[in-house]
Amino acid sequence: MNLYFEELKKVFIKQKLLLLLFLFFTVKVALSFSGAYQQVLFHEKGLQEDYLSYMVLLEGPLTPEKEDALLSDKSRSDESDARLNEAVARLGKGQIAPGEFYDVVTSETPYQNKKPVIEHLYSQYQYVSADPDRRYFVNSIGWSSLIADELPDFLLILAVLVFCTVIFRYEYKNQMSALNHTSANGTVKLAAVKIAIIGSLCLIVTIGLYAINLLSVCLLNGLDGFSYPIQSIPFYSSSSKAISLGQLLANLLGLRLLGVVFLMTLILLLYLCVRSSAVTLTAGLVVTIVPMFIFGMNGLIFRIPLPVGYLIGTGFYRGNDSFLLDDGNVERLHYLFREVPDIWFVALVATAALFTIIMLFVCVIHYGRTRGIS
Repeated sequence: MNLYFEELKKVFIKQKLLLLLFLFFTVKVALSFSGAYQQVLFHEKGLQEDYLSYMVLLEGPLTPEKEDALLSDKSRSDESDARLNEAVARLGKGQIAPGEFYDVVTSETPYQNKKPVIEHLYSQYQYVSADPDRRYFVNSIGWSSLIADELPDFLLILAVLVFCTVIFRYEYKNQMSALNHTSANGTVKLAAVKIAIIGSLCLIVTIGLYAINLLSVCLLNGLDGFSYPIQSIPFYSSSSKAISLGQLLANLLGLRLLGVVFLMTLILLLYLCVRSSAVTLTAGLVVTIVPMFIFGMNGLIFRIPLPVGYLIGTGFYRGNDSFLLDDGNVERLHYLFREVPDIWFVALVATAALFTIIMLFVCVIHYGRTRGIS
């Protein structure tokens, strides 16, 4: 235990990882509360507040009362268009005075201002009414900002890469690796302690960044409906998974933790092999970013055991996304995304866990045989 705290002190103070940790959290807070991660539905000032006010009344399962209220507002919004068009036509024909036309415009302006909100809500109503048992009204701004994309947290990836390249660098940079081999604690124990420290640090930063993002969405847009089916979000419209939005959030955090540990062990092993921070950082970015462009477009990233798939996570819960393609002779079903079967998902998680354990073992053994610095 003394060795653990000694190494922890060296990592946090001498290697300045405490400062880096604070920096990453600060950047995340700044980005999250500035709205950088939020979906923008309405650009006009005040419309987002109007939408959130409507959602307080509509949120939840579709009921006859909600349906009547929404259809009534939609009818009045459409009627407003007709009244304005009629007023413009009558003004052009000289049938009404400009003052009377101005009165019509003034009376219809509130309905016109809210028209984008009503149209979006009506679109949500059409989506929910198509399958009311599995689709509920939810705040699409908040939930879509959290769980409706296929991008990883790049700040988290950068943090893991930086932490992993720093942890063993102190000994190599100061020519202490040979001295470590004569330590009474032994290189195996020392390596295990270092990996335990960096693992704990990576898990802390993962949970911390995830919590900051969740908190910012809750405070800026509100976030209710944790018990609603995931099919309430159009991104998961065809999913066969019978879980709630709250369960999905928890599952995505679990997958992100697995992805971080998987990436961490891969980067540690790479650094111990090449002992170059620049090469390790570059290779780490290639390992995480390049597969997104190669396999990400058709969902293959969620069918192969690579860290970035687990870091994204959302694709494991999507359903089939397809359309009919007519080539002139016959119509064929073309898939943009194929749902990941449950058995395949379990196999991928087990594979990632196995690879991680093997690489951790190799890291400890390799550190015990390493000499010098390149």
